[in-house]
Amino acid sequence: MRIGKLFPEDCPDGWSKDRIECHRVENKTEDMAPPEKFGWSPSNQTTVNDSFLLSFSLSEAGECRWDFKNTGYDEASGDCNGSGTTSITCNISGLDDGVNDVFVFCQDMSGNKDNTTTAAHLQYMKVSTSPLTGYATAMGGIEIALGLIAIITALAAVYVALTEIEGIGKSHQED
Repeated sequence: MRIGKLFPEDCPDGWSKDRIECHRVENKTEDMAPPEKFGWSPSNQTTVNDSFLLSFSLSEAGECRWDFKNTGYDEASGDCNGSGTTSITCNISGLDDGVNDVFVFCQDMSGNKDNTTTAAHLQYMKVSTSPLTGYATAMGGIEIALGLIAIITALAAVYVALTEIEGIGKSHQED
């Protein structure tokens, strides 16, 4: 584009001069990184059921996978929905009781993939119901069970003590 300036110092900011013409300088940076991931739902470190739908957004159109291990994009076993968009959902299933690590790997449409250092590392706690106690047993299940055993043991000791006292009272009454 010719703007009628003759000296490089006469070109406006953001323009450079090639001989007698000023040209707009475009600051193009090559995309070398996988898309950023944000807006997790459910949020990180949340209690979930046996399976759940994980949704999140990308900073640019892409596709994603997930795994319980930090494997990298190509090796991740779980596929997510929303390929070619910035809105992603993953059906997460197969969680163990307690805390589960979930790694999410994405790649943009240029093929820039997450690896083991750029993956999103999330943790979700699966809660189940124990038939023994009927209470949530994810992290505190052992403590709950031990607490119930201690209560039952204490009640048994009180019962034995009361039975002995009642037995002593009967033997004194018979005399």
